[in-house]
Amino acid sequence: MLIDLYTIEFQKRGLPHCHTLLWVNSSSKIRHAEDVDRYITVELPDPVAEPALYRTITACMIHGPCGPLNEKAPCMKDGKCKKHFPKPFLESTFFDSDGYVCYKRSSAAKHITPRGIPIDNV
Repeated sequence: MLIDLYTIEFQKRGLPHCHTLLWVNSSSKIRHAEDVDRYITVELPDPVAEPALYRTITACMIHGPCGPLNEKAPCMKDGKCKKHFPKPFLESTFFDSDGYVCYKRSSAAKHITPRGIPIDNV
């Protein structure tokens, strides 16, 4: 890594979040879908093998429920989620025509049930 820059801001309810900008060496840049898969996953971790990570992700990093399951969710506008959830199941990661990453999401039977509503495509 060549340079890092960050700022910490506090949300309306006093919770902090961080904006980070990293400049990396050209040899470290992510150029292929396999590189993305090496560092990023959108699958739920195994609750037995990684219980702390599982608890954190299911408590803090799950969007929704929204869409037909909860049409009054704050992310809904004109009957659709502004964040484009639920995301489609994909067999492999790829970059779309705009360079945006579309992450591999298996249709495995893993799901969570926040507020009594099952979600299988986090």
